[in-house]
Amino acid sequence: QGGGPSSEAGQKGGGRLSKPSVKMMGQRQMAVAAHLKNNRKKQYQVGSDHLDEYLQEQTGHAAAYRSHRLHNIYDSKVSESSVAIDNNHSKVKRHERQVDGLMEIVEERLSRANHYTWLSGLSVFFVLYLIVLFMQRDTTLAYSIEASLINSIVAGLPGDGRIVNTDQFYDWMQSDLVGRIFTDPICGDGTCEYPQEYAGFGRFGCEKDCGKYLYTSTVTVDLKPFYNASAGIFPGGDFNQDWELSGKIDDRKLNADFRWNIYSDTMGEFIFAEDQEVKSGSAVVVVPDGKFTLKLYQHNKVSEAVDSSTIGEQLSLDSTTLPRRTAGTDFGYGDRREAMAAQTLLSSQIGDYCWGKGLNNPDFDWDCIYWPETDVYMKIMGGYGMNGTVSTANGTRSSKFLVQVPFCGLVTHGIQGLNKAKGPGNKAQVIAASKTCARRRALITSSAHAAAPPALPATPRTDKEWARATNKLLATAGGKKAMKAGGAG
Repeated sequence: QGGGPSSEAGQKGGGRLSKPSVKMMGQRQMAVAAHLKNNRKKQYQVGSDHLDEYLQEQTGHAAAYRSHRLHNIYDSKVSESSVAIDNNHSKVKRHERQVDGLMEIVEERLSRANHYTWLSGLSVFFVLYLIVLFMQRDTTLAYSIEASLINSIVAGLPGDGRIVNTDQFYDWMQSDLVGRIFTDPICGDGTCEYPQEYAGFGRFGCEKDCGKYLYTSTVTVDLKPFYNASAGIFPGGDFNQDWELSGKIDDRKLNADFRWNIYSDTMGEFIFAEDQEVKSGSAVVVVPDGKFTLKLYQHNKVSEAVDSSTIGEQLSLDSTTLPRRTAGTDFGYGDRREAMAAQTLLSSQIGDYCWGKGLNNPDFDWDCIYWPETDVYMKIMGGYGMNGTVSTANGTRSSKFLVQVPFCGLVTHGIQGLNKAKGPGNKAQVIAASKTCARRRALITSSAHAAAPPALPATPRTDKEWARATNKLLATAGGKKAMKAGGAG
């Protein structure tokens, strides 16, 4: 009983103490939080004080550099690290990956099923094709064709039925297989078989089966060798006519035989199957539109028929200084040794024509005297090859010159001769090419008391040097008398 009331009072008292105990717990939490906050402030203050001391010790540039480095290190750490913040988001990503994997499996199975379907369809089609093929096949006819082909092939083999070398194999292939299976197209059979047959002109294509090639032009080639062009090389004057040597000199025994041809880039071939001779005169040629090239040839190699001594004698050259032949083929046009040999033949033929029968010959050609020998020599030196033009019609009576073809001479100004009233001529070039004598010959006088003229200082090379040397010689005392009494040795 004594304990009853006290126990009841204790229960009531305990019930009343519940609210103060909660209040006391809240106060304790607030005290702990204030204490932790105070500690953080102190730690921050300590860290801030240390940072201020560090910044005061460091220079501004060094502090900025270290701050920049710390910022970079922080960024790299953040970028390398990954933190799962939202668990729901990670679950969604995992589910998406699972769904993608299932989709790939389904697509692979569907693709495999389609492939099997296609394979089955192809197999069925192939079987049906073979069935139809065998149903349409005539076994007897097929055997007869096969047997005849085998018999034909075997019949073409050598007597023992064996081929022992490659020559026999190619001969058998050409005669029994290729020759029978493949045939060349025939122009005029009414069928244009391209690409062997195409629209034609001249010797190209097949005009009968494929029609005429429309894109063409007409050019006139007028080229002449020295003899045919002699009337223009030796024009007439007041007392004579043009010196025409064509037909008077027989050069059939040995000549360079100059020829020409035209190469067409459009056709990729020469217009003429054979090179054209220049003695036939001008030729009218039909060429396809586009680029074409005139080719010149020397068909006869005359350098081997004329030795160096003959060249030196006919052309007044030092035979030891003649160049060698450098043309790689027998058709080389413009080779220096070939040109010298050809002009040697030309000079010899003109000399025989003029002086072979003497002046008493009733058929003597007086142009041989009218034209100076030195001038004729220079024109021969400049008259190698062919000379002429290539022209085309320009819609009027006149023609348009496409190209001028000059002679390929051994001297610079060619057929102008030694001197020319209007032009450089070749005299200066001949003087420049002269050779100084080993021993200079002095002027000889007929009078023992005459003063000897002074020797020329050096062999003059140009007209001006000759003039200066002559004036100096005449101005010397006794020079005029010496020149009258004597002469050049």
